[in-house]
Amino acid sequence: MQRHVEDPMLVGGRKFHLRVHALAISDLQVRVHAACLALPATARYDPKDLDNKFAHATNHCVQKHHPGRAAVGGSLTLEELAKLVHPQ
Repeated sequence: MQRHVEDPMLVGGRKFHLRVHALAISDLQVRVHAACLALPATARYDPKDLDNKFAHATNHCVQKHHPGRAAVGGSLTLEELAKLVHPQ
């Protein structure tokens, strides 16, 4: 069980998580792959609707079962995420 975040960062009204691939080489060396992804939820976030797993659980194993997943789209690159978070 994870701690509930009261005011999560949203993109387009949806929760998301980052998928970052890293390689631990030694105790003091970690390499992080540049191609990170943001994986958004299919449903818009509503803090009062805690039973809607499509708004709260952002992992692929849950989201792939939402009937409207294709219409919402899939993952975002970090560049796409940055444009949504900080529009010019």
